[in-house]
Amino acid sequence: MYRLRSTTVLLRSLGVLATLVAAAPASALFFDGFESYSTGLAKTDFSSVWFVQAGGVDLIAQGSFGQNCAGFTGKCIDLGGSFGTGPGLFESADLGNLQAGETYVLTFEYSRNSNGNFGPEDFMTVSVGSEFSQLVTASGFPPYQTFSASFTASANDSAPTIVFDHLASGGLGGDAGILLDNVSLSGPGIIHPMPEAPAGAGVLGALLLAGIVGGWRGGRRGVRVRSF
Repeated sequence: MYRLRSTTVLLRSLGVLATLVAAAPASALFFDGFESYSTGLAKTDFSSVWFVQAGGVDLIAQGSFGQNCAGFTGKCIDLGGSFGTGPGLFESADLGNLQAGETYVLTFEYSRNSNGNFGPEDFMTVSVGSEFSQLVTASGFPPYQTFSASFTASANDSAPTIVFDHLASGGLGGDAGILLDNVSLSGPGIIHPMPEAPAGAGVLGALLLAGIVGGWRGGRRGVRVRSF
């Protein structure tokens, strides 16, 4: 009788675990700090996560060409391009599904490449699908700034992308522009185009499962197992 009760508790607990893990994508997060790609000038290969639709972009490492990435570590994007490509139009892959009436948060960090760029400021537009668009200005040569904006989708969008469109301005000569790092978009229906588990779901599942199984084994040794 007791063994049956322990088995029942285990099954109920696993049901709770399954519910929690299934719910994780509701707060799904797209994040890219550009660490998984190889560096390169006028780069076009971003493992089908990003696409250069016009002009060019560079992926540089911390300290390369005298430039800093966010947090003085890792890699970052220079939207100015190289070899005369001109400033880039940088677009993500399809990020899932924007749902009407739901709120989404876009964040990224940005600065300005100081090499060969003598204009007072540079501009880029950033957009998410057809639901959000904003002009961003980088003036002087400041440390990294954090951009954060929330928006509520007015309609369903089954194929939203994030677009960074660097506009030629100031003294931009095609080889220096706005630096971009740590791009994220969160909200219901958002997915990462790379096949990976939602952030935290794997850790949560492992901890809960360990506790559940441990408790069930303890119950078989005579320790009372508290049902859910």
